[in-house]
Amino acid sequence: MELKGSELGSVIGSLGEFLIGLAVLIIALLNGYQLYMWMKGRVAPPSPTPQAPPRVLPQLPVSVP
Repeated sequence: MELKGSELGSVIGSLGEFLIGLAVLIIALLNGYQLYMWMKGRVAPPSPTPQAPPRVLPQLPVSVP
């Protein structure tokens, strides 16, 4: 199947519009989710996140010759 220049341009244009629309939709969903989590955090007092204790690596006994 051979595409003329104008057909190829229209295919690329429609694909670009689709990708832009998809990106806008994803960004809108992420923003809506962040806003929802923020509102949920505002309504309920945020519980203090338990801080994990710093991991201390066990010291290996050093054998001195």
